[in-house]
Amino acid sequence: MSPPSIVNDDKGQKKMQEIIMAYRLTGITIFNANEIEDDMWSKYRMDDFPAAPKEIGIRFETFANASYHEPYYVMIRNKEISRRVDKQEGRNNQKSRITLQVFNHTVPHWVPLREIERKYLNRDITMFIRIISEHLQEIVGERESSVP
Repeated sequence: MSPPSIVNDDKGQKKMQEIIMAYRLTGITIFNANEIEDDMWSKYRMDDFPAAPKEIGIRFETFANASYHEPYYVMIRNKEISRRVDKQEGRNNQKSRITLQVFNHTVPHWVPLREIERKYLNRDITMFIRIISEHLQEIVGERESSVP
Protein backbone atom coordinates (compact mmCIF):
# COMPACT_ATOMS: atom_id res chain seq x y z
CA MET A 1 0.00 0.00 0.00
CA SER A 2 1.45 3.34 -1.01
CA PRO A 3 1.14 6.50 1.09
CA PRO A 4 -1.57 8.96 0.10
CA SER A 5 -0.48 11.35 -2.61
CA ILE A 6 -0.94 15.08 -2.28
CA VAL A 7 -3.86 16.05 -4.46
CA ASN A 8 -4.96 19.62 -5.12
CA ASP A 9 -8.61 18.88 -5.88
CA ASP A 10 -11.40 19.12 -3.30
CA LYS A 11 -11.90 15.36 -3.11
CA GLY A 12 -8.19 14.79 -2.40
CA GLN A 13 -8.13 17.53 0.24
CA LYS A 14 -11.19 16.05 1.94
CA LYS A 15 -9.60 12.59 1.97
CA MET A 16 -6.39 14.01 3.48
CA GLN A 17 -8.42 15.80 6.19
CA GLU A 18 -10.21 12.53 7.00
CA ILE A 19 -6.85 10.78 7.41
CA ILE A 20 -5.57 13.55 9.68
CA MET A 21 -8.74 13.45 11.80
CA ALA A 22 -8.51 9.66 12.10
CA TYR A 23 -4.91 10.03 13.25
CA ARG A 24 -5.97 12.60 15.87
CA LEU A 25 -8.47 10.11 17.28
CA THR A 26 -5.60 8.20 18.85
CA GLY A 27 -5.34 11.16 21.22
CA ILE A 28 -1.56 11.29 21.31
CA THR A 29 0.86 12.67 18.74
CA ILE A 30 4.64 12.73 18.93
CA PHE A 31 6.35 15.38 16.82
CA ASN A 32 9.67 17.06 16.16
CA ALA A 33 9.58 20.22 18.28
CA ASN A 34 11.84 22.05 15.84
CA GLU A 35 9.01 22.03 13.30
CA ILE A 36 6.68 24.08 15.53
CA GLU A 37 6.44 27.76 14.67
CA ASP A 38 7.41 29.96 17.60
CA ASP A 39 4.22 32.04 17.49
CA MET A 40 2.09 28.92 18.09
CA TRP A 41 3.40 28.72 21.64
CA SER A 42 2.42 32.28 22.61
CA LYS A 43 -1.14 31.21 23.36
CA TYR A 44 0.14 28.73 25.97
CA ARG A 45 1.80 31.39 28.17
CA MET A 46 5.33 30.10 27.77
CA ASP A 47 7.10 33.41 27.16
CA ASP A 48 10.67 32.16 26.84
CA PHE A 49 9.82 28.85 25.13
CA PRO A 50 11.22 29.68 21.65
CA ALA A 51 14.70 30.16 23.16
CA ALA A 52 14.63 26.79 24.92
CA PRO A 53 16.43 23.79 23.40
CA LYS A 54 13.93 21.71 21.43
CA GLU A 55 13.84 17.97 20.96
CA ILE A 56 10.51 16.13 20.78
CA GLY A 57 7.01 17.04 21.81
CA ILE A 58 4.00 15.00 22.78
CA ARG A 59 0.56 16.44 22.08
CA PHE A 60 -2.31 15.10 24.16
CA GLU A 61 -5.71 15.64 22.55
CA THR A 62 -8.60 15.90 24.96
CA PHE A 63 -12.16 14.80 24.23
CA ALA A 64 -15.46 15.12 26.06
CA ASN A 65 -19.11 15.08 25.03
CA ALA A 66 -18.19 14.00 21.49
CA SER A 67 -16.00 17.08 20.96
CA TYR A 68 -12.32 17.91 20.87
CA HIS A 69 -11.15 20.27 23.58
CA GLU A 70 -7.81 21.92 24.23
CA PRO A 71 -4.61 20.01 23.50
CA TYR A 72 -1.82 19.81 26.05
CA TYR A 73 1.88 19.55 25.27
CA VAL A 74 4.88 17.96 26.99
CA MET A 75 8.31 18.80 25.57
CA ILE A 76 11.08 16.27 26.18
CA ARG A 77 14.81 16.50 25.55
CA ASN A 78 17.82 14.29 26.05
CA LYS A 79 20.09 15.04 28.95
CA GLU A 80 23.54 13.50 29.13
CA ILE A 81 24.58 12.42 32.61
CA SER A 82 28.21 11.64 33.34
CA ARG A 83 29.28 9.44 36.19
CA ARG A 84 32.56 8.18 37.51
CA VAL A 85 33.62 4.64 36.78
CA ASP A 86 36.39 2.62 38.50
CA LYS A 87 39.79 4.25 38.62
CA GLN A 88 42.21 2.44 36.36
CA GLU A 89 45.93 3.23 36.41
CA GLY A 90 45.40 6.52 38.23
CA ARG A 91 42.90 7.91 35.71
CA ASN A 92 39.30 8.85 36.28
CA ASN A 93 37.10 7.25 33.67
CA GLN A 94 33.85 8.96 32.88
CA LYS A 95 30.90 7.09 31.52
CA SER A 96 27.86 8.94 30.34
CA ARG A 97 24.33 7.91 29.61
CA ILE A 98 21.43 9.72 28.02
CA THR A 99 18.26 10.26 29.98
CA LEU A 100 15.04 11.99 29.02
CA GLN A 101 13.65 14.97 30.87
CA VAL A 102 10.60 17.19 30.55
CA PHE A 103 11.81 20.71 29.87
CA ASN A 104 8.51 22.45 29.21
CA HIS A 105 4.82 21.67 29.18
CA THR A 106 1.31 23.07 29.16
CA VAL A 107 -0.08 20.46 31.57
CA PRO A 108 -2.10 21.97 34.47
CA HIS A 109 -0.11 22.29 37.67
CA TRP A 110 -2.39 19.93 39.61
CA VAL A 111 -1.33 16.96 37.45
CA PRO A 112 1.65 15.38 39.26
CA LEU A 113 3.84 15.62 36.15
CA ARG A 114 7.23 15.64 37.94
CA GLU A 115 6.30 12.57 39.95
CA ILE A 116 5.14 10.75 36.81
CA GLU A 117 8.31 11.86 35.00
CA ARG A 118 10.57 10.61 37.80
CA LYS A 119 8.75 7.29 38.07
CA TYR A 120 8.18 6.39 34.39
CA LEU A 121 9.83 8.59 31.76
CA ASN A 122 13.17 6.75 31.64
CA ARG A 123 11.77 3.34 32.52
CA ASP A 124 8.51 3.00 30.58
CA ILE A 125 7.64 5.89 28.28
CA THR A 126 4.39 4.21 27.23
CA MET A 127 3.22 4.24 30.85
CA PHE A 128 4.41 7.85 31.21
CA ILE A 129 2.26 8.89 28.23
CA ARG A 130 -0.75 6.80 29.30
CA ILE A 131 -0.86 8.16 32.85
CA ILE A 132 -0.59 11.79 31.73
CA SER A 133 -3.29 11.21 29.11
CA GLU A 134 -5.60 9.66 31.71
CA HIS A 135 -5.15 12.64 34.05
CA LEU A 136 -5.88 15.13 31.26
CA GLN A 137 -8.94 13.25 30.01
CA GLU A 138 -10.29 13.05 33.54
CA ILE A 139 -9.83 16.80 34.10
CA VAL A 140 -11.52 17.76 30.83
CA GLY A 141 -14.28 15.18 31.26
CA GLU A 142 -15.14 16.41 34.76
CA ARG A 143 -15.06 20.04 33.67
CA GLU A 144 -17.27 19.45 30.62
CA SER A 145 -19.77 17.26 32.51
CA SER A 146 -20.38 20.09 34.97
CA VAL A 147 -21.06 22.62 32.17
CA PRO A 148 -24.82 23.05 31.65
